[in-house]
Amino acid sequence: MTTYECTENQFVENLRKLLEIKSKIIVNRMLSSYDDGRYGLSYLPDTIFKEYERLASRDKPRSTVRAVKPFIDDRTGRLYEQGTILHTGRRDHPGGISVPYTRAEYTFTIWGDTYRYFFDALYEPDIRLEKRTTRRFTLAKMSEKEAKTSQLIHVLRFKPPAERALTMDLPASVVTFDVRRRLSPLP
Repeated sequence: MTTYECTENQFVENLRKLLEIKSKIIVNRMLSSYDDGRYGLSYLPDTIFKEYERLASRDKPRSTVRAVKPFIDDRTGRLYEQGTILHTGRRDHPGGISVPYTRAEYTFTIWGDTYRYFFDALYEPDIRLEKRTTRRFTLAKMSEKEAKTSQLIHVLRFKPPAERALTMDLPASVVTFDVRRRLSPLP
């Protein structure tokens, strides 16, 4: 069985050709969530990085990203101080904050050949001010009681992409099935 990876235009064109000969077509859609470091903050284009500018700064794409103000990453619970390196533009230094994403994969099989198209939709940042009890990294300057006081701090959360961002416009005569929906909450 052969699998062909297609662009969106090729995928829709192949479907259109099959609809012209009055074939019934079923398209399978699979959604999977990932947080594997593929979309680190330093690799994001400027238009998307603007959403993170309340917490982070960088000189240019693929450069080191630093925290502008203290904040907590809600997924890990980690506190990032001002000036902390959040992500580097070098591939040999993995780690740092990355943006989780959902991969939408569309496939259909006809006469033993599978046509496949997939794309990624990034989670959206949700940056809020919250009152939290945190232990600051600078304990040497504070007493233990002062270090555990409640304070207002920025919190970074991620919202899953909207359903419309995961759908593909297909002709009305095409039936789409959600085969597996692996959208478990990310840690």
